[in-house]
Amino acid sequence: MLRASAVSRDLLSHKQDADASVKPIDVDADCHAVRVFPDLMWKAADEVLSNPDAWTNRTVLDLAIKFEAPVVRERAIRRFDMLAVQKPWDTFCAASSMLGGDVKLAKKAIKHITIEDITINTPQNVRARLMKRPLAHALSVHEAAKCTLPFLIGLYRACGVDVFEDLDWEIVAQRFIPATAQGEAKPSLVRTAKS
Repeated sequence: MLRASAVSRDLLSHKQDADASVKPIDVDADCHAVRVFPDLMWKAADEVLSNPDAWTNRTVLDLAIKFEAPVVRERAIRRFDMLAVQKPWDTFCAASSMLGGDVKLAKKAIKHITIEDITINTPQNVRARLMKRPLAHALSVHEAAKCTLPFLIGLYRACGVDVFEDLDWEIVAQRFIPATAQGEAKPSLVRTAKS
């Protein structure tokens, strides 16, 4: 633990006077992230028993940066590689909320998006109809709200007007560019339909 984090090293090696008061450390994280954080100090990303969602992993990554824990940071980043396949929509949204937005991670996640990822709690018969609509019509407000607006607009532009079932997510990932306020880059409007 001492090697994994500069902050932990300072805390654990600091000699306290008997009269000195101990100050609590503010940790803005849920209990699951706080449990996973020390596990990642000494276990590889795929060895940690709990399987956090993308949002918990995002919090663990924030804690790793805050507490100067490069080992945990690297392992949390590796966990995102697994989550991009297992939970692509949440990983895409978590990538959008990272400082500056993590476009590389977002593109990894885009390649694995399915209708089930963006229509949680939607009846199967409704999902079948949504497959025949563009992404903007298929995506629920609840799921869209998880994502930052620049990434959501970038994804809509990358998908174009193609219906969900015709999207080639590899091409969508290649075309994905988050929207920006100045000099917005616009992907080409080439159709992405599968041949």
